[in-house]
Amino acid sequence: MKKQRDAVLDEMQNAKLLKLEATGLWLTFWLLTAAIVVQALLGFSLREIAGEFIVLLIASVYIAVSSVKNGLWTRDSSPSLRASALASLIPAFAMGAFVIVRSLVFLHKPFEATLILRAGIYMLVVYALCFASMEIMRRIYRKRLDILENADEEDKE
Repeated sequence: MKKQRDAVLDEMQNAKLLKLEATGLWLTFWLLTAAIVVQALLGFSLREIAGEFIVLLIASVYIAVSSVKNGLWTRDSSPSLRASALASLIPAFAMGAFVIVRSLVFLHKPFEATLILRAGIYMLVVYALCFASMEIMRRIYRKRLDILENADEEDKE
């Protein structure tokens, strides 16, 4: 039989610790993202950045699945078709900029119409994938939220 330990932290200390952990998580998340982008810009192969990519992917999937499972989306917005469409523009434009900067600055290729076409195709693919992912997550979130709200109403009765 396990012996229950007394809490070492009071509520205020626990809240501060949770804030520190959240800040550490997001700092790690964005620094890892930046490291992957810089390595990709410098021409590292997927094999060379696979470790960082896998860690980032696992963390991202964990955060997304855990949030939806608990009926959470964001602090600042609610999920909608319009929000998904607008949010998908960010990674699409980032990918376009990445393709152009890498080609011009790091690979020293000349500016050509094919570069713009290639960047546009990457942007469309990234936009479609992000939009589809967000819409799938939004629909799962709505269903999960309905389940959680119905459970809360049943508990009150």
